[in-house]
This record gives sequence, C-alpha cells and structure tokens, in this order.
Amino acid sequence: MAPHMARTMGARHARAHLFLSALLGSSIMIAADAAGRLLALPYEIPAGLLASLACGPYLVWAFRRR
Repeated sequence: MAPHMARTMGARHARAHLFLSALLGSSIMIAADAAGRLLALPYEIPAGLLASLACGPYLVWAFRRR
C-alpha cells in the first residue's frame, strides 16, 4: 500500500520512493496500532486488520484510476 501512495505523491526516483514508502508504511502501521488499542477497550484489534480496512479502499481507487 505505501509504495503506491508514495508513487501517487510524486516520488519518482528510487531513493525518494524508498524513503517515502518507508515513512508512509511506518506511519500507517503506527496509527493502525494506536487505533486498534483504543477502539475496543479492553480488547485489541489487530493492526494489520485496521490498516487493510483503512487503506484498502484507497488501493482499489488507485488501481481503477489507471
């Protein structure tokens, strides 16, 4: 998901694309982990599940756009 977002944000060269992908991917997972811990207290929702539910529609939109 993060590499597609980085490409959409304009990272064309390999170094910029790698840096932006790592930054986006880590921020997505940190936000999903924090939300998973807070949404259903005292239980936890897996971070991967929240990340896929939040970013899945963007990925579908990005593939249909091309």
